[in-house]
Amino acid sequence: MKKTFSIILLLIGLKGFACQCVVPIPPFTSICNFVSIFPSYQGFIIKGVKIGSTDLGTKVLVTDVIYGTPPADTLLFWKFNALINTNIATSYIYCLTFIDQLNQSDTLVLTAGYASTFIAGVGVVSGALVDGCATNYLYVHNNIVYGSIAEGVNSMPYAQLAETLQECLPTVGVQPPQPVAEEIALACHPNPIQGNMPAQIQFTMLQSAPIRVDIYDINGKQISCITPSQTYQKGTHLLALNPQDLPLKSGMYFCRITTPQGYGVCKIAVAK
Repeated sequence: MKKTFSIILLLIGLKGFACQCVVPIPPFTSICNFVSIFPSYQGFIIKGVKIGSTDLGTKVLVTDVIYGTPPADTLLFWKFNALINTNIATSYIYCLTFIDQLNQSDTLVLTAGYASTFIAGVGVVSGALVDGCATNYLYVHNNIVYGSIAEGVNSMPYAQLAETLQECLPTVGVQPPQPVAEEIALACHPNPIQGNMPAQIQFTMLQSAPIRVDIYDINGKQISCITPSQTYQKGTHLLALNPQDLPLKSGMYFCRITTPQGYGVCKIAVAK
């Protein structure tokens, strides 16, 4: 693990990217705060066993599903080297956890999202992405889970963990169907934001509407809220972020733009 982390830090320096996470890293159950803010989160939480690896990633056999819908019974979790020459190779991949260093037959509880990309000589490949700015996997041995589960909690029976997560995460199918929300494409420039440099949010509206901009830390705490007075027309726009709207500390944050029709989310790295 230390070797992998050192390589990632070296590559960050070579590429000029910065990946800052809040310290201490939030525990595993912080996923509940995240999903409460971004209810359309498409990730999943599973219990699984490492069964092998390929040049592209680590294979995990799903043995139980705690939350969400994993796309298959056996999942490929990306290796860093497999992504470095793809269109996913932005500063984002330096903020991921890569589980290829785990031992064969290790049993884990982990949370992940999924992404597809084109690999030269292979084609389009889909694999799981594990966010590195929160505790994203826990070890399981004899049905006891170990790791940073919650504040001050480092072990508990697996059944209790599953029950805890299912209680704090949304229950699928309880609420009546809602209209499909529009997804707003947005990005922050520059990213990462260095020091007190000015920054802008670029976003694309599918129809005219007012907007609201919220910035959250990785624990789900709101840092700032911006409500421009104008209505934005259909098309692509730039919104300047004032220094007082930006986080004061280095770390990884989320920016969400909300309209009456939908919303979009992007990550922002801040390096003070």
